[in-house]
Formats: sequence, C-alpha cells, structure tokens
Amino acid sequence: MAPSVSAFLVALTELSSDGVEVPAEGKLLFGRKESCAIRLVGPTVSAFQCAVAWSESTGSFELTDMSSNGTFLNGRILRKSQVTPLKHGDELQMTKRWQTDLALQFRFVIASIEAALQQSLAETQATASALEAELRSARRERERETIAFTASSADAALMPPPSVPPRGKMSSAGAASAAAPAATEEQELAVREAEQAQLTAHCVVLEGEVAEQKARLEQLRLDAEAAMAAAADAAEQTLALKEELNAREVDAAEEDGKSDAFRQQILECEQAKVDLLESPSLISQLSWAANRWRDPCSDLRLCCPEDCNSACVHMYCTPNAKTSAAILGWHAMTINTSLRQ
Repeated sequence: MAPSVSAFLVALTELSSDGVEVPAEGKLLFGRKESCAIRLVGPTVSAFQCAVAWSESTGSFELTDMSSNGTFLNGRILRKSQVTPLKHGDELQMTKRWQTDLALQFRFVIASIEAALQQSLAETQATASALEAELRSARRERERETIAFTASSADAALMPPPSVPPRGKMSSAGAASAAAPAATEEQELAVREAEQAQLTAHCVVLEGEVAEQKARLEQLRLDAEAAMAAAADAAEQTLALKEELNAREVDAAEEDGKSDAFRQQILECEQAKVDLLESPSLISQLSWAANRWRDPCSDLRLCCPEDCNSACVHMYCTPNAKTSAAILGWHAMTINTSLRQ
C-alpha cells in the first residue's frame, strides 16, 4: 500500500527549498558514493550513511542507519543497521550533532494549507473523541465499583451478628474463624478505596487531556479562519494587480499607436527628401531664384530674358517680382540646407 501523502526531506539550512521527495518504492540513499540519491560531502560521512524507505508492513517511512560514525535522529544516535519509523517533524543529522549543514527534516506534505488544517482538525477531533470515550468508561467503572462497595456494606450490615459462646468456653479455632471475616472485609475495603482513588486520579488526568485537546482544536479553528482570511486578502490584491496591469497594457497600446504615427511621419519626410533629391530640374530652378534674390538686377541679361539696357522695367525686375523672387529664394536656401544635412 503506497503512502497517502507525499514525504519530503528538507535541509534545515534552506527552509525555503522544496526538499527531496522520498519515493514510495525503493530506497532513498544518503552518503558519499555517486550512486547515492543524496550525496553528502564531509570527512565523517560514510559511503552509505543511511537510507529512507516506505515499509508496507508498518505503513510508514523508516530510517535505517548504515554508517560507521552513526546517524542522529532528533539528537539521539542510532545503532548501526537500526531501523526506526519516521514521523512528521523528525530531524536527521549525519554524524556529529554540531554539523548543522548536514541536518535534514522529515515532513509530510499535503496539497494546501486548508487540507493540512482539516487533517489536523480531524486528527485532534478523533483524539478528543477517544479520550472522552475512555473518560466515560472510567466513570462507569468507578460508578460500578461504588455501587458494588455500597451493596457489600449494606449486606454486611444486614447479616446477624455471629453467635458468641459463653465466656470461657470459646476455643482458639472459633476465635480465629471469627476474626478472619473482619480482616478480609478490611482488606477488601482498603483495596476498593485504593482502586477508587486511582480511578479518580485517572479521570482527572483524562479530563485535563480532553480540555487540552479542545483548546488545541479551538486554536486550529482560529488558525484556519485566519488562513482563509489571508487567502481572501491575497485574492483581492491579485485582482487589483490584474486590473492595474490591464490599464497599463491599454496605455502601452496607445503609446505604441502614437509611436507608429510618428514613425509614419518620419518615413513620409524621408520619402519627400528622396523625391526632392531625384528632381534636379526643381533644384536648379530654386537655385536660380535664390541667386536672383541676392542681386536681382546685377546682370540685366540674367535679370530678365529681354534686353533692357540700363533701365529694367519688365516684370522680372519690378518690385513685386523682386519680392516673389526673394520668397522663392528663401525657400530654395532652406531646401539646400536641408539637403546638405
């Protein structure tokens, strides 16, 4: 029959670790050998220090010492080849007791905190029920003893007194037979009083144990309520974190959309720059306009296509034309500067 719960060995120096699960079949070997499932490094560790295995006969995990220097269980050294059942919370130490880095703890692990609490509550309730049944049995036994003692005393009171022979005629045998029932009755009375005192003391002990188990049961119930409240708080916090995460994901999506729009604008500007570089005729016209803006009438032959002699009155040299040329030249210089960059 396999164990109903998992069993783990956890290093005491690393209580946060998950530990090593003890297999339900085969052995979990400890030692220096490479074939050991748990290799231990230390000058006093044996090649095969000890082994933990599930026992079908006892229905429990058992520890077997295989070392030369000894293995300690709860601070007590084990004899070589000694087999000892393990229970939840047992502490195993390899060789010397002061070597805390070679200390392990045996634990039964259940799926959840609620399941562990429920199991502990069930065990406590079963123990309390057994103690209460034993207490009721002890009370009934005491009542039977009391009734029997009372009935015996009443019967003795109703019995007629023994016949007393005349003075001087009682033999030694008659005196002995008369004294024997009185002595026997006193002995029985003393024995019953002692038994009654023992039963009373036992009942007091059982009542104390029942009260202790009830207190432990109440504490476990409070712990279970606190654990469930903590789980509810954790669930609320998890929900709040999920909502905040969703909101941040929405904000991030909006920012990604803006970034995509900016990238599209940059691509359009780059494309416009490429188109402009691929249009030399437009660049030539803008350069000519820029030169005319600097000195529109310095060369009459360049000022206008007509032969103006000394006075230029054509449309290319009129004030309006000069203003238009200046504006066009400013755009041309701006474009040329952008192209150089």
